[in-house]
Amino acid sequence: MATSVQDLISQLGNADLPILSVSAAEFDKLAVRGERADPSDIVDVVLHDPFFTLNVLRAMGARKRGRLAGEITTIEHAVMMFGAQPLFERFANPGIIENQFKPNPRALLQLRRALSRAHHAACQARDWAIFRQDIESEEVYIAASLNDIGEQLLCYLAPESAAKLTEEIRRDPEGTREAQQSILGFDLRALHAEIVHAFQLPDLLQDLTDPANMEKPRALNVQLAASVARHAEFGWHGAALERDMAGVAVLLHLPLEDVVGRIHRTAALAARAWQWYKAPPAARWLPLLQPPVVPEQAVKLAST
Repeated sequence: MATSVQDLISQLGNADLPILSVSAAEFDKLAVRGERADPSDIVDVVLHDPFFTLNVLRAMGARKRGRLAGEITTIEHAVMMFGAQPLFERFANPGIIENQFKPNPRALLQLRRALSRAHHAACQARDWAIFRQDIESEEVYIAASLNDIGEQLLCYLAPESAAKLTEEIRRDPEGTREAQQSILGFDLRALHAEIVHAFQLPDLLQDLTDPANMEKPRALNVQLAASVARHAEFGWHGAALERDMAGVAVLLHLPLEDVVGRIHRTAALAARAWQWYKAPPAARWLPLLQPPVVPEQAVKLAST
């Protein structure tokens, strides 16, 4: 069971987090090519895996020298700074998540779900960032992917506590913070903040994932994406998800019906990566949505 934020942080130590087996396999394929590997392919593999993303950003944070050193806020920039071959060498032979969870398949599925949800949130956030002509949409993608890193690490370090929390939130989506305090004894945002500090992650990441900054469009983008992904995980109906979509409509200055269609399409695109996570994606519920009401006149025309 989880005990305290500091206890969980101390369990992480200085070692890299394990990554998904498919992430390791795809990374190994690229490593064979060495410096001839396409940097965009490396970025794509790393960004699919929140733990891999965290490992790379953490490594870059540890390499910072001096107060004037610029922060590395994207994996693309990290690959450029590392160089392909040094990056392959640095992250060779990673720990594998599936190997560590062999005795507990239920906990593995729980972590897979959390990572899949992070991918969905990141895809939504990037789509909206591109629509808003954000020149650094990858920063928004990463922030959405790691917005719930506290919960993801709870699934890894304290799966029993994470399972209780997930069940309580499923029962009452509106009582998330109260459930965290009741079950864990602390707020997951506190764990998130400690991870950002301990891993020397970019200040920008903290800014974009802080709900207190939702008056800023980029931070609002991240929070709405994370909320949409969470509320859609077990269905596309409900007041909470409707509020999320209304918020996105305001953010993008689009009609609500356009935003709903856009979110559904992005969810379907995100679901194409389901084999990466081997967890059921939110898009699986889309066929259960009620079909639009077709005017009687249109029915008559279609039948003639």
